[in-house]
Amino acid sequence: MANDDTPQMPPAASSNMAMSMSTVPAISKKSSDLTVDSTTSKQDASKGTDVQPRPSLFKNTKATANGQSTANARRDQPSNREIALNIQRIQLAEKLGDERKQRKNLEARISSLQDEVAELSSTNKALDMQLSEERKQHETAKLSPTNKYLHLQRDEFAKQIGYERKLHAVLETRIDSLQDEIAELTSTNKALEADRSRLREEIEWTDLQLEESLITQRAKMDGDTQRAKTEEDTQERISNLEVELAEATKNFQQAILNNNLLQETSMAESQEMQKSLKELQRSTMPFNQTIVIGVDLSGSTAPFDRKIKNAYRDVLHMIKSNNSDAKVSVVVHGAVKLHPSPAKAISDTLFKHLDDIEASGTEDYKFCLEQACKVFQDNINSNRLLILIGDGEAEQSRVAALYAACQKLLLDGIKSHSIALPNGSRRRSQFDWTMERISQITGGRVEYQYTYMAAIEELLRKEREQYFRQQDEST
Repeated sequence: MANDDTPQMPPAASSNMAMSMSTVPAISKKSSDLTVDSTTSKQDASKGTDVQPRPSLFKNTKATANGQSTANARRDQPSNREIALNIQRIQLAEKLGDERKQRKNLEARISSLQDEVAELSSTNKALDMQLSEERKQHETAKLSPTNKYLHLQRDEFAKQIGYERKLHAVLETRIDSLQDEIAELTSTNKALEADRSRLREEIEWTDLQLEESLITQRAKMDGDTQRAKTEEDTQERISNLEVELAEATKNFQQAILNNNLLQETSMAESQEMQKSLKELQRSTMPFNQTIVIGVDLSGSTAPFDRKIKNAYRDVLHMIKSNNSDAKVSVVVHGAVKLHPSPAKAISDTLFKHLDDIEASGTEDYKFCLEQACKVFQDNINSNRLLILIGDGEAEQSRVAALYAACQKLLLDGIKSHSIALPNGSRRRSQFDWTMERISQITGGRVEYQYTYMAAIEELLRKEREQYFRQQDEST
């Protein structure tokens, strides 16, 4: 590993080191040979064996030269050992320097890697925080009140559309069944008319036969009388003819009685069938009807304003299914007070009338009843009905004015029926005035969460019967 921070060796030191390194192999070889020889001789001496001279040392040499070289080697031995130790020291110093450099490089590398690890850790934490924030934003956006409201509104519209389709299918099935019954009754009535005509023809034919028979009998009696030889025969014949005439007269009278009875029975059956047919027609026949719906969207209804709005839509559905020509006007009171528009036919716009209104403020039943009286004043000749929807309480600072409005409805013959949600006046109220009291004054009914649908359906059916009963009485 190259490092620019490594200190450079001076030129003199490098040249001396080169020279020393060149002498290292020869000196190392000599010292190693001497060391080996001395070690070998010592080992042989310790073992007590004869030492044999090495062939490489005694071949082609003289004894004098051998003795001289041995003496020189012994004299030079201390200086060669010092050189070897110096060289070894230099090598160790260089190795130590290299290891220090490597250690510094490794420490620098470790520090750099630690910095990278710290940077990566901080980056990872930042990414985790960003991901968590994005998830929170996504969840917040996903569960925001607007989206919740849109989802709820979409579900409500889907339920409403499904309910309208089911109701439409039920109405079509009911209409088809009624049309089949009407057709069957019409055909039965035609058959009865045909039977009555046939009986009349038979009676007329019987009358003619009796008259012809009487004429024939009389003529025969006259002839027999004329041809009779004796008065006894004539009297006997006359008696027989009188008996036959009496029998014929009796049969004729019985035939007349049977005919009258049959006519009466046919007439009664025809009248009964006409009555049933009329009742069937009246059960689906549109008629002139004006209904005002008062809806309490004050702050006290905020926890369950959805139930209030659902009850409003249920009432509209039942009114529409009972009378397709019914006209409805809506009065909303609370923080938002909506003056009613003129009574009009039920449409999709009327179903969505309360969708954007939030429950807040204080209820005002005086305002509600007075506005309803104005609507009824413009529709005097129609069947009139008031339906109140709220939480059962009717807080009112102007009690006299509220009581006067109730009396006005009572005098006009208009009943105020109440739908109290969720439990209405069944819970203890802190106010003297309640929806139940308003209905009691006007002669109306009070229904609750689990009874109002069947009750409203029954009330609408009775209003239909009362309307047509009054029409029959007036004619």
